[in-house]
Amino acid sequence: MSVYDEELLIVHHYAKLTHRDLRMSWFSCRTPQRKKTNKSSRQANRLSKAIRPEFEPLELRLALSTLTWTGAIDGNWSTNSSGNTNWSSNLVPTSGDTLIFPAGAPHLTNTDDIPNLTVNSVSFTGASGGYNIGGSDPLTISAGVTASNTAGTNTMNLPIVLGATQSFNVSSGAQLNVGGVVSGSNGLLKDGAGTLDLLAADTYNGGTTVDAGSLLVDGTIGNVSLTGGSLGGTGTVGVVTATGGTLSPGGVSNPGVLSSAAVTLNSSTTFSALLDGTTAGNGPSNYSQLKAGGAVNLGSATLAATLGFPLTTNASFTLIQATGTISGTFAQGSSIVLAGQKFDITYNTNSVVLTAANTTSTVVSSANPATLNQPVTFTDTVAPVAGVSGTPT
Repeated sequence: MSVYDEELLIVHHYAKLTHRDLRMSWFSCRTPQRKKTNKSSRQANRLSKAIRPEFEPLELRLALSTLTWTGAIDGNWSTNSSGNTNWSSNLVPTSGDTLIFPAGAPHLTNTDDIPNLTVNSVSFTGASGGYNIGGSDPLTISAGVTASNTAGTNTMNLPIVLGATQSFNVSSGAQLNVGGVVSGSNGLLKDGAGTLDLLAADTYNGGTTVDAGSLLVDGTIGNVSLTGGSLGGTGTVGVVTATGGTLSPGGVSNPGVLSSAAVTLNSSTTFSALLDGTTAGNGPSNYSQLKAGGAVNLGSATLAATLGFPLTTNASFTLIQATGTISGTFAQGSSIVLAGQKFDITYNTNSVVLTAANTTSTVVSSANPATLNQPVTFTDTVAPVAGVSGTPT
């Protein structure tokens, strides 16, 4: 019986599913070519049994995982000590994973030491916060950051790349500080009732939208669309277009000076200032100010201010200072009453000034009603407005 040259192609497809990933591979094998020969059928059978395929892996694919920080060994993300890691199921993050940082885990201060890591999302959970994540390698995020802790502050002190327009959702009572440079060609959406504080000179160029909660800019960002919540801080922002929410220079409880490009407000927005002193500046004993490097349109926005110190005679506050022209007025027009104290609002070409109305004037006639040719004396009594110290002049 004759045996001819032959080539055998075996395609073997198998799937192996574990708790970590789904691995799918394709293999090929090839039998060696043999020349035509006259062999007995028994010899041919022995030859056939001797042929063994040699498999070559052609492709490997990994499924995504959700990893929870345990901090069981140290503070490094990449640690793998004899199969033991700082993450759930003793795994180490790979690109595409979702990372969760729960309350109560050891090593709240930890480091992303995995180069070129791209994760799906990052979540801080529990009640207390307290995480401080550092690193020098950029962390690319594809599906946002969530801080659902109900109190406390978490900090991300590492470079962040926005893999798409990202939502930073911070729950009520919580604060998330981002100290690393945020970069990328996409934008950032501030959501959730809590506070997000951007501390670096960020370079992402997809714009920022404030939809809810408080966004503090204590570094530098580009243009901002304010649709809800509040925009504040003591840093620098680009053009501000507000169709809702509150523009509030400074912090949540401390005055501050926020710098911007042009600003447009409308009747659905509020401009809020803290008055804790007679000098514009950052921190206690100062007052809040918007310093605009362009035109400002007040658009009948509502003026809201909080008076935090005893007024003195002739106290005034330049709430807005602009290099461009200021147009429009606040909804209150020419005056406002704060804590029972009347303030005059003056709209200048490049500034808006709030001045305490220091005195009241009461005019009394000596004859009321008066008759023809009767001498009448009018007495004008000038007195300090309630809450203002000093002597009227």
